[in-house]
Amino acid sequence: ARGRWGALVVGTRDLVSGMLAAAHSSAGGGDGRRGLEEAAGWCVAFAVALKRHLRGEPLALSPRGAVGPAATSSTDSYRSDATLLHGLLSERQLSRLEASSHPPEHAIAGLRVCLRTFLSPSSSEEHLKVSLSMLFNQSTDGFIGALTGCERILGTPPPLTYVGVLRSIILVWLILLPFSMVHELRWWTLVINVVV
Repeated sequence: ARGRWGALVVGTRDLVSGMLAAAHSSAGGGDGRRGLEEAAGWCVAFAVALKRHLRGEPLALSPRGAVGPAATSSTDSYRSDATLLHGLLSERQLSRLEASSHPPEHAIAGLRVCLRTFLSPSSSEEHLKVSLSMLFNQSTDGFIGALTGCERILGTPPPLTYVGVLRSIILVWLILLPFSMVHELRWWTLVINVVV
């Protein structure tokens, strides 16, 4: 899982640095700069949506924020994600992202639309446009690969031998627990171990 998430981070950095380099050149059309800023917002939206998707948590980007059981433990995380994305994407885009059946794929689709807009036919330097198109396609394909890999890892049950070893370790720990506590707690050890 760390390798997949690391690949996602590297791919995002490559894509955003390529977009920044392209913004300083003459490769973009009239709306090039705005399109690249929006594409960077979709990169962040993809990471946030994937994180929430893998954790099985709702996206909760609207002002009503996190409600229900998830709000008790990670309200600050929901607020920071929502605040971050509200500065990068429009309310309409955020509501569509939140309402989609698969938010990470929706974010990738939004990213691809922005990149296609940037590489519009009004671009003057054809060779630069082709190399940027290859970079952008390679990066978004990497995002899809990371998404697929993370979902595959999430859906794979742990091996039975691993579960057996964990059970054995926990059993040994529980059997040895009273012996480690008897020196300090004396007779209270019995009461505490009954509770445990």
